[in-house]
Amino acid sequence: MILLTMITTIFTIFIICFSSNQSFVFKLSDAFFIVGFIYLFIALSIHVRNIGFFKTLSYNKYRRNYKKLNELNLTDEELNNNKNGPKKFYDFFIEKYKKQVSNALFYKFAIPLILISFILSFI
Repeated sequence: MILLTMITTIFTIFIICFSSNQSFVFKLSDAFFIVGFIYLFIALSIHVRNIGFFKTLSYNKYRRNYKKLNELNLTDEELNNNKNGPKKFYDFFIEKYKKQVSNALFYKFAIPLILISFILSFI
């Protein structure tokens, strides 16, 4: 959280110092909107990564790569029954997603920054 606060502060100061001849309030509003939008985009991309469809695509890619690396000409059924074969669907995701990044922190920063930007734009 401290890192996001520092990034927000540095970017806001940069925008305020180097933007065109606008009033201070509009510069601040622009900076908060840009940073808030970037954080919202990051949070939404993390959310999409955690959706089941993309997990299925990731698992199928893992199975294809496993076949290529081992140069197996097995069908999917034979590959599932192979004891030394690729991990099962559940085991694959337990290992891959055990250190999940939470998007809650990005939402906590993005939404207030965008709301503050919206309020400042009408002042």
